[in-house]
Amino acid sequence: MRNRAAIALLLLTTTSISLARAATPDIEHASIDELKKRDAALEKEKAAIRKRLRELSRKQGGAFERGAAKLFPNPPDSPAADPEKTSFCNQDQRLFVRADSLDNFLYMAPSAENATGASVSYTGDRVGRSDTLAVDGQVSYVLFRDLCPDTPKQYIPFVSGWAVVPFVSASGSLTSPRARSEESSTKAGVDTQFELARSFGIFGDFPLRQVFTFSPYYQTDFRGEARAWGFNGYWDAYDLRYHLGGYLKTDPYLGWFVQIRGETDIRQVDIPGVTGLTRSSYEWAGATARLTMVFLPFADVPDWLQNRFSFVATGKYFHDFNSGMDVSLYQALLKYKLNPYSSIGFEYTNGTDKDTLTYSRKYLVKLLYAQ
Repeated sequence: MRNRAAIALLLLTTTSISLARAATPDIEHASIDELKKRDAALEKEKAAIRKRLRELSRKQGGAFERGAAKLFPNPPDSPAADPEKTSFCNQDQRLFVRADSLDNFLYMAPSAENATGASVSYTGDRVGRSDTLAVDGQVSYVLFRDLCPDTPKQYIPFVSGWAVVPFVSASGSLTSPRARSEESSTKAGVDTQFELARSFGIFGDFPLRQVFTFSPYYQTDFRGEARAWGFNGYWDAYDLRYHLGGYLKTDPYLGWFVQIRGETDIRQVDIPGVTGLTRSSYEWAGATARLTMVFLPFADVPDWLQNRFSFVATGKYFHDFNSGMDVSLYQALLKYKLNPYSSIGFEYTNGTDKDTLTYSRKYLVKLLYAQ
């Protein structure tokens, strides 16, 4: 890299001297307009060389950045984007609004258009004289992140990305007057993520990249009555070749990817509140799988159909080693995109959430938002 910068600098100096020498013999006889034109041409040439020098000196992205060019390519027939603005090294998004932690991969993928999204709904029962506010989502803010560490020349394991991100997540409902069926959970914590590339694949070089997340958290409920604290550990696999964690946008009719996560959750509950938990400790271990399908992503169809419909299916299973209890949760969501950030969806849920230990079987129409 230093050699490239030195060569470019030498080229800049040489070109400036050459142009100056070429113009010298005619300077005494040149008019003011000619001198201005020559000066403008010289400045233009110097600007072009400076731009090339910046390109050669700019930090080269790691494995994540190079893979992202395939994951998020420019749409067909669109003008080429400025590399300085689209480089993952220069991403400036800090605030993320998503459905849950699985909706974020190093807080950069999936993109907002492919994310499940957070939801808020309100129900006013004028006959029963009750009101219900339901929330399901996570808000995160990136404090520190590096998605483009240098890639070693040797084929050895290395940290190819990391992030430190505080978050607040909420799931459940708040009723007025207070209902016996009310349950909710609110968590505040910090995600510390790092990605390993070329590292101890399960089958040879599969998966290409693995992300490990460590998240201490404090848990309460919507009324602030519950008190618990715990620690989450996540493992995520990522390999574009097999639609794992992302996909190459090559099929105009169907885009799809699968997310697989292993998880441990060690939790101590002091006051259950309305979470549905009991005053005890929990030692959860389990897994989550999610399938996302995007229909007609860039097919030659009307705008109201192109990249509008998507389907998200999620399955969770956990075992508590302290009590011997097993819980599972299944969700299916069909949504229609209203704009790049908002969607309307129809969701079916069946199972028990380990954060509240409340069984539910319900159908919901939801307004979803992802950023």
